[in-house]
Amino acid sequence: MSLGKLLDLSIKAAEYGEAKKDKCYKIDGRQYENYMDNKSWALFVAEMKAHYPSAYHEYGEGSGDELGLKKARRFPPKMASYGSSSRMIYLLARDNPLFQFEKKLPTTIGGIANMDGYLNQDNIRYYVEAKCREPYTRASFVIDRKYEELYKYLNLQSSLDFECKIENIDDKKMKVQFFIGKNQITHFDIKQMICHLLGIATEQVKNPTDEKINFIYLLYNPNKIEILPSKKNKLLLSTYEQETKECDCMPFAELYQAVIHYLIDKTKIAQSTLVDIQKISNNFSFQRYDQENFKKLVNKV
Repeated sequence: MSLGKLLDLSIKAAEYGEAKKDKCYKIDGRQYENYMDNKSWALFVAEMKAHYPSAYHEYGEGSGDELGLKKARRFPPKMASYGSSSRMIYLLARDNPLFQFEKKLPTTIGGIANMDGYLNQDNIRYYVEAKCREPYTRASFVIDRKYEELYKYLNLQSSLDFECKIENIDDKKMKVQFFIGKNQITHFDIKQMICHLLGIATEQVKNPTDEKINFIYLLYNPNKIEILPSKKNKLLLSTYEQETKECDCMPFAELYQAVIHYLIDKTKIAQSTLVDIQKISNNFSFQRYDQENFKKLVNKV
């Protein structure tokens, strides 16, 4: 059993205990035990559509096809997985009417940064990236070469103890190894995080604001639920610890400032004389939250 599926089933057991152990999603004669059963899923979607129509629209129409509304679909909907990040953040944040799911931000150099959540309240903009089962699947560091110039630019910044070792695969793709000092990043999805920083920085450079920017990394903590001792379960928990270790050593403030400089120096999306880079940088902060702390945050703001 994969670590991702193990986490799914652990969350299922924590939520429902033995009562729903035998219930699973069924389609085309196959059963998926780590997904909500068909009846529970139908009620889940109906409740979202009735009480949280904006979330229903965002998840139903989003690029991730989270609700699997297409009739020809032959697999369970992504969000029906107990380890779905979208399911996690939806359940935690749905009671705050100001919370927005699936916010899209242009990155300037191509593509869109898809944020899992966004909240603008009390002069603070919260951008949320949610991770539940993703850290337990093999990360890919094969990246579009449209980011090559940015990575080379980051390598030249003396203020960053950060390195991108680039190996071109062909004219479209490249393989990148990321290092903080001498330590290679193997679990934390830094390439996606840089894309998110590009999206946030683009928004701030084009439309500067005095509001504080708080990047929230919502990472599901398996230590908060009962995990039975076993060799596989120990690997699940040690993988989580490695993810948090790599996340906590990231120089996010320095990376964000370097990304702002890149956008101004190389893409010309704004004149440097019109942008207070230091002010934008000072307004930025990065924080890692688990599911319990995030629920407290989103219900407090």
